Amino acid sequence: MTTQGCPLSEKNIPNMPIGLNAALSKAASDSSIQRLAIVGGLVRDWLLKKQNEHLSLKKTDVDIVVEGSAIKLAKALANNINPKKLEDLKFHDTYDSASFKWEGLTIDISSAREEKYPAAGENPIVKQCSIEKDLLRRDFTINAIALEIPEGNIIDLCNGQKHLIERKLDFIHEKSVEEDPTRIIRGARYASRLGFHLTPESLHQIKETTERWPWAWKHGDKTTKAPPALSSRLSMELNIMFEKENWQKSLELLQGWAGFLMLSESIQKDPYLSNKIQRGIDFGINPMTMLVGVSDQPASLAMRLNLPHKQRNILSESLDIKYWLSQENISKECLSWKPSQWCNAIEERNTHPQSVALAACRDNFMQKPLIQWWKVWRKIKPEITATILIEQGWQQGPQIGAELNRLRLEKIDNLYKK
Repeated sequence: MTTQGCPLSEKNIPNMPIGLNAALSKAASDSSIQRLAIVGGLVRDWLLKKQNEHLSLKKTDVDIVVEGSAIKLAKALANNINPKKLEDLKFHDTYDSASFKWEGLTIDISSAREEKYPAAGENPIVKQCSIEKDLLRRDFTINAIALEIPEGNIIDLCNGQKHLIERKLDFIHEKSVEEDPTRIIRGARYASRLGFHLTPESLHQIKETTERWPWAWKHGDKTTKAPPALSSRLSMELNIMFEKENWQKSLELLQGWAGFLMLSESIQKDPYLSNKIQRGIDFGINPMTMLVGVSDQPASLAMRLNLPHKQRNILSESLDIKYWLSQENISKECLSWKPSQWCNAIEERNTHPQSVALAACRDNFMQKPLIQWWKVWRKIKPEITATILIEQGWQQGPQIGAELNRLRLEKIDNLYKK
């Protein structure tokens, strides 16, 4: 359905940069682009604001879709605009798209495209199409509304405006999750941010699809064989969730929807998941590292999600600590250790401090001394310095470091007694 509007004014559209509409219209004329429209979050939030003028909304990127070449439009735009206003212009040949910064806001321009998935969860094969067909490839009906530039016509083929009023999240088609399971994560993000709820049909689609598991890759297979929607793209969506959203609410929704079965059954069933991740954040641990650390197979999951090397090392070292403390001779002996002995044992392993914290957060039975080391003991310094020892007659060399550490451990034991 297309609703006739009137020429757009940025003043009436929340977060639409002043001057962008006119600049895009001029660039479209110069590059023979016949149709272009604003899509996605900006349109959704504009319509929500029309329903409730007191609604507070976060700034969102501006997504523009064009019938024709997005790169051609972006180049025409660059020719007309002061480079200081249009910054960080980038072209992406794979999907004929471009992006840039305008007054600090990210603007994405993409060519209208149809998508065909060669296999569930894989990257799609695309071809250019009309704006209307482009809307039908999107995730939820509330994100499949377009606002034409400059006419101001609203294109809404999937009852998106109706669902905005009803505060519903509804997948556009019945194979939405099968084609791209990262849409489950996006659904949780939208629901937590906007206070919307999944329709019964969409919830059924999530649970039925994850139970049926239509993807060629399955848990236990080589991580390198996992399709992008269960690996790199999944990781990207989870990172966005932790960075931009009410992640606690998103986690609650994902567990309720059986969405974490994409990661592991142990994460899906963990009743303390949110508390564990928050505790990890309090210790300075990256939330993605903590999420993966909750899994019963953290090493393989970290590899599948392509976590950075540092995060994988922290996970690996935390597992080493768990194994070390579970050994019978250590587990019995360390019960009577003084703080200085704990410090020596931990520090001799040359372990990253966050690895120790992660080991403590993962329900380790020796978490109290590990936490004490992370919070207090590792930060304590001896009363004197190397300079003072040299002034007292010590020769420069490793013996000074050993003496300073001895004095530090002695101080720690004395403080612990108090």
